[in-house]
Amino acid sequence: MKILKIINQDNIADKVAFTEHEIRQGFKKPVWIPFEKALKFISESKPNNYAGRFIKERDTFILDTAKSAIIKLCKK
Repeated sequence: MKILKIINQDNIADKVAFTEHEIRQGFKKPVWIPFEKALKFISESKPNNYAGRFIKERDTFILDTAKSAIIKLCKK
């Protein structure tokens, strides 16, 4: 699936703001990967804690919804 480049990744990466908790956990700059790879990575992940299960479901839903919206836009 060919997806239009919607954002300039370099500009976004400089504006990401992590919480103090995320910084302590080792979060750094975001990793940019192709959409399909991100969807596969999230949907096949195996969370190791209670909150992670909900994060997986939320993120999978968001990516699936975005994919459907992009496909609809490309068909117009």
